[in-house]
Amino acid sequence: MVAANLEMFLFGRMVKPDLLFVACILLGLYGFVLAYLGKGRWPLLLAYGSLGLAVLAKDLLGALGPLAIVALFLGLTGEGRAWRQWIPPRAVLLLLAVAVPWYVAVELQHRGFLWYTIVDNHVLNVTRQRVFPDEDVSLSTLEFLAVTAAGFFPWVLALPLATWRALARPWRTPEARLWALLGIWVVAILGVFALSPFKLPHYGLPRSRHGPAGGPALDDAIERPAGAPRSFTLLVPSLLTVAALAIASLLVWRGVLGVSTGAVALADVSARNMAAQGQPVATDFIAQFRPLFGSISAIFGLVAAAVAMATWRRLPRLGVGAMLAGMLAFLPLSVEGSRSSPSPLGTGDDRRAPAAGRPGDVVAHEGALENSASALLRLDRRVQIVNGLQSNLAFGATFPEARGTFWDGEALARAWRADRRVFLLTALTPAKSVVRELPPGRCTCSSKAAAAVSIRIGPEGPG
Repeated sequence: MVAANLEMFLFGRMVKPDLLFVACILLGLYGFVLAYLGKGRWPLLLAYGSLGLAVLAKDLLGALGPLAIVALFLGLTGEGRAWRQWIPPRAVLLLLAVAVPWYVAVELQHRGFLWYTIVDNHVLNVTRQRVFPDEDVSLSTLEFLAVTAAGFFPWVLALPLATWRALARPWRTPEARLWALLGIWVVAILGVFALSPFKLPHYGLPRSRHGPAGGPALDDAIERPAGAPRSFTLLVPSLLTVAALAIASLLVWRGVLGVSTGAVALADVSARNMAAQGQPVATDFIAQFRPLFGSISAIFGLVAAAVAMATWRRLPRLGVGAMLAGMLAFLPLSVEGSRSSPSPLGTGDDRRAPAAGRPGDVVAHEGALENSASALLRLDRRVQIVNGLQSNLAFGATFPEARGTFWDGEALARAWRADRRVFLLTALTPAKSVVRELPPGRCTCSSKAAAAVSIRIGPEGPG
């Protein structure tokens, strides 16, 4: 259930630390669960050590967030007075030994790193007063909840009932209290980020625990203990949702319905950033993606038929199994869809990276480096960054060794006039790019989707 959903599957294919961060937190939770069930004191070493690794994988919230939720849980269960047994000195020292040395070493080498990482990235980000802001555009609360529901479909359908049952007292057994811990985790994560003024789709990945949180509802539907909800209660919402998806996919495939660029930008950070800058969001997205909707419609149509049979015959195992099988069939198609989603200079455009090969050639990059995806991997030299003072690059530009690396439009124009070839790699259209301010001359511009590579040919001509 944790892995068989869209968001976890897609993020597992990205070179980002978020899933490693989530894995460390889950391992820490596992250690706490073992300790809570009386399996000895060593599980707490596992819990705190894993939280230390989470701090290394992402940031300080990897430790503070789970510890705060566990503290809230112990307070609600009336076990907060015995808090010392949950904070053994050995475990705390292990967390500090794992997490602190790297941060201290980097701070000693680059003064201000801790302030930038903790204060600017988190505290000031919440108040929207960052000193070094990035170009990411925040989701609204409704957009964040919609992306959450879509990313963790279909198990999210069981989440409201499961959370309600997990939080309903009395919690007579340790197992029941641990299910309450998962319910508290889901409510806390969704609540904090829904109320936060800044949120991105991946901010909710730590809520991936709500896969296990939905377990009690599904187990009760299958085992049918006394007082458990009927399988009908869980299967009917699944049936209606899956059937609607099958019909909508069929209509998109046949060209009756379209997918707006706003819907694309909702789930794709790069597309939303492009739209905020006035950039077009890949107009051929539907043409590229439409053939997949036929297969998606067939998959969800079969799942809907199986869930309908399970609902009619009261076979919850069949319904849950059909949804699981449907997701396993759908997820590989989602990868094909992500290849078609717009990115400024993503896979497929990296071949447009300038092939600068002469010793005097200059390669400049307009905007944030992350906008170029793998394109820069083709280069054999350092690039000059033009108008790219966002977030971590803006902070890095404050150090003496960065002098000369960051250019403005005027510096690029001076290099453009010089007797050498200058290659500009940009994700902006010419109307939005610094190209429009360059002096006239021999300039070749090639573009694909939202990507463009501008090349100025020097006196020696193209080579």
